Amino acid sequence: MILCLTPNPAIDRSLYVDELKIGEVHRAKKTLAVAGGKGINVARAIRTLGGNPLCMGPIGGHAGNLLADLAEREGFSTHWTRVQSETRTCVILVQPNQDATVINESGQPIHAEECDALIRDVWGRAGAG
Repeated sequence: MILCLTPNPAIDRSLYVDELKIGEVHRAKKTLAVAGGKGINVARAIRTLGGNPLCMGPIGGHAGNLLADLAEREGFSTHWTRVQSETRTCVILVQPNQDATVINESGQPIHAEECDALIRDVWGRAGAG
């Protein structure tokens, strides 16, 4: 098992459009939502290479519930630490033959006791607690 900690997880919501014009209304041709954040992306690479990742990190609110569900649907082993703040969503605007435009929400601060709980969870899963 390889523990993949994502301290600032997100729902990555990709919207596919024919052409992006600032200031205009667009209708997405396709949408895709996945659990995101650096640690979760690393977990995807580890699994592709045959490893067994465990995804961990703080999640909260409705978006946190969705992130947990998306990670489970993708087949990840997970152990989330619940926090009060809402998990962030990042929007990726994709148009053909162009670089994607990414809008990342900032992560919300977590309370000291939530941070302590995350640390205990990580140490516990790492076998050091």
